[in-house]
Amino acid sequence: MSEALQTNTTSTFADNMSLPIHRWFRYTAGFSAQWVEETVTEYLSKSVHSDNFRVLDPFAGSGTTLLSCDKLGVTSYGYESHPFIYEIAAGKLLWKSDTDLFLKTADDILDQAKSDHSAIEQYPDIVFKCYDEKNLEEIDHLKKALYSKAGSSFAYKLSWLAFVSILRASSNVGTAAWQYILPNKKKVKVSSAFEAFAKQVNLMYEDMKLFQESPAKKCATLIKQDARKASTIENNSIDLVITSPPYANNYDYADATRLELSVLGEINSWGELQSKIRPGLIRSCSQMVSKEKKIRFNI
Repeated sequence: MSEALQTNTTSTFADNMSLPIHRWFRYTAGFSAQWVEETVTEYLSKSVHSDNFRVLDPFAGSGTTLLSCDKLGVTSYGYESHPFIYEIAAGKLLWKSDTDLFLKTADDILDQAKSDHSAIEQYPDIVFKCYDEKNLEEIDHLKKALYSKAGSSFAYKLSWLAFVSILRASSNVGTAAWQYILPNKKKVKVSSAFEAFAKQVNLMYEDMKLFQESPAKKCATLIKQDARKASTIENNSIDLVITSPPYANNYDYADATRLELSVLGEINSWGELQSKIRPGLIRSCSQMVSKEKKIRFNI
């Protein structure tokens, strides 16, 4: 194998963790944003109607393609059916919002959380296994303060994204390469939830300012929909498709977000992960098709 192949990270999310906005949330099931920019730029230069050039990502994930197109000022569309990952992508696409109002809202949430002395609410057992008492208390109080401002405002959505983005850093358990949590593996260094939240908010604030000062243009449309369903996009209107679809690599898209979903109260057990999250996802993990196999073999 050549050195070029060994060091090529085009098909991974690794490089994105150094890029503004892309780095807000680590989603392993992704690909290089810089590669997307290069690919779109190449095809755009060859297009006979570059003024109306359109890109589609039918498996948008955390928004790599859409955000890259925003940076280039190219119209793009994306489908995403995973409810949690959809919200991550939607939050990133709010980069053009009022930075000062976001910062004020997030600071208010942090101040409210610091002054909260209420008892920790009930969480699934997996959550108690993933945090020490101090950090779980801080996370619980941040969550309560965040939810007190719940709504459709961009400031709340960005603050929500900042909160879910620090849940791994504040956990004292390890994370496998594909983001599965490892309760039996302990980390040496763990960030304080309050400190991690403040740091994440400042990072997001600076990234938004940087993007807003660039020639970037907000022109992406994210659609919460299963790509297998009838498209709402006009026929023959897409010039380029860039995506990373689920494939037979045994990657479990639902389990990879189990910690975040459990903290948020979206699921309370492994069974709810199966019933609430998996039905709308294309199965790339062969271990998750046992029910279908059983039906097939009983015919």
